[in-house]
This record gives sequence, C-alpha cells and structure tokens, in this order.
Amino acid sequence: MTRAPRGAGTIDIEKALSEGQKAFEPGLLAKANRGILYVDEVNLLDDNLVDVVLDSGEHIETDQVLMVVGRQPNTDSIGLDSVGIDASDFGVDDTGRVRGHSSLWAIGDVAGREQYTHVANRHAAIVADQIAGTASRRLGESVIPACIFVDPPAMVVGPTWADLEGDDDVVWAETDAEVPRMATDEMADGFLAIAARRSTGTVVAAHGVGPKFDELVHALVVAIDGEVPVTTLARTIQPFPTVGEVLGVAFGDLADQLS
Repeated sequence: MTRAPRGAGTIDIEKALSEGQKAFEPGLLAKANRGILYVDEVNLLDDNLVDVVLDSGEHIETDQVLMVVGRQPNTDSIGLDSVGIDASDFGVDDTGRVRGHSSLWAIGDVAGREQYTHVANRHAAIVADQIAGTASRRLGESVIPACIFVDPPAMVVGPTWADLEGDDDVVWAETDAEVPRMATDEMADGFLAIAARRSTGTVVAAHGVGPKFDELVHALVVAIDGEVPVTTLARTIQPFPTVGEVLGVAFGDLADQLS
C-alpha cells in the first residue's frame, strides 16, 4: 500500500518555518469528480490508525475519520395528512407559513431551511411576529452564520465560495491567520476568506478555519447585516493581542482587492 497525499492538500511545515515557503501541494480533492471523494471502505489498522480506501484504489492513512451524513426533516409522523398536506409536497414560504395553508406555520428543521438551533430560534420569533406582531419579519432577513466546533473551529457566514462562484461582482480576499496571539499561545495555523461586492463595497460572505474563529463570527455578522463599507471596516481597530486582529488584516486585504 502506498500512502496517498492528504485529501485537501499539504504544506511543508519545515520549509514554511525555516525558509518562509508556503507552497500548497494540492491533494486528492484537486483530481476528484466535482470536488467529491468516493469511499469504498474504511479499515482499522494497528496502532489505532485508519485506512480509507477510495474508489480510485488510492489509500489515505490517518488517525481519525469524521463521517457526516446530513439530516432530513422527519415529516412522516407529524400528522400532515390530517390537514390535507402531502408530505412530498410540503414547503414553507418566507413568513414561515406552510404553502397553501394560511393558518399553518412550521419552524425549525421541519421548515427545510438551515438546520441550526439559532436558526430555529429565529424561525420561532418570525412566526410569532406573523401571528401576533407586525407581520413584517421574514425568513432570510439576516445572514446565516454556522460554526463547526472541531479543533480548530471552522465557520461560515452567508453564501459559500461555491454559491458565489461565477458572480463577477464578487471579489474574495484570503488571509493567513498570522497574528501575535497565535504565537504567544502556540495556536494552530488558520486562514480567513472574506467576500465583498464591487457594486456596493460591502461584505457578503466569509469562511475560515482557525483557533477561536467561532468567536470571529459575531463581528462578521454585524458587518454583513449592517452593510458596513469595507473601507470603514479596514480602518477599525482590533485589540492587541487577540485572534480578532486577523479581521483587521483581512478587511485591509479585501479593501485592496476592491481598489
């Protein structure tokens, strides 16, 4: 068995530290069909290692495998048929109302939107407003943030890179998380990518992986929902020494891309 390159790719850490070279070597994903690797089998080896066998016959040897299968709303047993709704045709509009039923609403995972607790909480507030408030609030009124609580954390705010691909009005800036706090606390490396629209000069999306990056999400949500100009964001001051200093660098990089 030959050991294959890492799935996403690799960086030679020794050269990066000693020579400042950060050449990224593409991994198996670069050759994958539509960015998807298909797994034929997973075998447990000695010393608690795992051998992942791809359909191409290549092997990836690692110490951990994270399997994500996704979720689908379970609408089979909630009584949709009792109100004349076909489960295969079930859908919710931007008010939270079930399509075709003026007095029936759905919130949370069953609504078929993003499956996060904070989104379900927002759904509840919007439906409450529709029933007993101003009836002015809508699903999609705010950008959706998401965090993956691994080590280091990953985060996504708004549309993904794939969602915005091909949109000529959008520019991206990619920033390495190289701020003093990373060195003082001996943290792992990370990167942050932020997108803005040329036509508005405002941020529309962000994603990244790095230590404490789940705590960067709040500032990015405010920047997007508040439609704060990138030129203004680039002049903000981030406290030293915090991981948040990466935002100042990233906003500056993005301003350069827009100029």
